Amino acid sequence: DNSLKILKEYEEKNTLIRVLNQENSGIAKARNLGINYVTGKYISFIDIDDFVTNDYVQKLLKCSYENNADIVRCNYYEYDVEQELVIKTGKDKEFRIINGNIGKEILDYKGYPWGGVFKSELWKNIQYPNDFWYEDMIIRMILFRKAKKFVYINDKLYYYCMHKNNI
Repeated sequence: DNSLKILKEYEEKNTLIRVLNQENSGIAKARNLGINYVTGKYISFIDIDDFVTNDYVQKLLKCSYENNADIVRCNYYEYDVEQELVIKTGKDKEFRIINGNIGKEILDYKGYPWGGVFKSELWKNIQYPNDFWYEDMIIRMILFRKAKKFVYINDKLYYYCMHKNNI
């Protein structure tokens, strides 16, 4: 579909864009490849079949820098691709900062890699395990344990797309 060619053209025009290409080997290997090339202060994941609001990055990074947060999470919509409509939203919660010893209260927040930003330094020596279902839940516990400051914003900035091919 020429997507790789189009991405390479963007890469040639903008030094901030880096295109990484590998044979389809699953989401864990793709995320791990990307993590190995991160040079910025924060990292965010957007699944290939999902989308975000135009101000997703701006709002999450603004909150991250203002609060010197290790992790910032946002609320989300579940979006039905076939019907082209929002079918559900994430549970509304108040703005929250958990500072210091992040304990079991963090379990109130979803652990998906999408829908937030993480300080890149949290990923030092961490890789997604390959060939596991729910590999993100394994990493969630490690990252939340390493984090010193967690912030939640209730803004719905992420569209988690539901379709027949979802796992």
